[in-house]
Amino acid sequence: MSEYERLTEAISSIQNQYEIGIDYSDGKDMAAICLIDGQAETVIKALSEFSELSKAKSEGRLIILPSKSEEIIRIVELALRIKLYDWQKAYITGVSDYVMPGRVSGKTTAYMIRLCLSEGNTIDLTKRDEIRRYADGCHGSHYLDWFRHELQCVYMELKKVSGLKLRTIIFNKPKARDVYDRR
Repeated sequence: MSEYERLTEAISSIQNQYEIGIDYSDGKDMAAICLIDGQAETVIKALSEFSELSKAKSEGRLIILPSKSEEIIRIVELALRIKLYDWQKAYITGVSDYVMPGRVSGKTTAYMIRLCLSEGNTIDLTKRDEIRRYADGCHGSHYLDWFRHELQCVYMELKKVSGLKLRTIIFNKPKARDVYDRR
């Protein structure tokens, strides 16, 4: 079953089950819109959560909704197509400053995500000193270039998500034509 078909089926199912009036021809146009935005998984999950909330309400059950931090973590995981460890989630959201020891444990990934989501002044990574200042360490002569490149990849993926507030980070020097248009 294609992503489009799954999304259409999920929308139609929710419409029928809860008699929701959505003016989209049986959910198909809505599915196309969601696919264009790359939000199919998010919409299916939201619809299933709505389904569960509606069912719980009718049965008189209580459901604890996720906090804003949990929602941000879920969005980050979807955007980067990764599953974060619990310690990374706590570190990224500022609940803990614990960092897993050892190599290849996800320290740099967690640090990069936390840096992108942090508040503060614009970071200008076109300058070597700034890269050195913001890198999570210097592990050889090529590490700073690698760090800048990987941070840019993480930042650009997170930037694709609408509604996710990111710190402004400059990776490339603006070209003269971007600064001053001679026309």
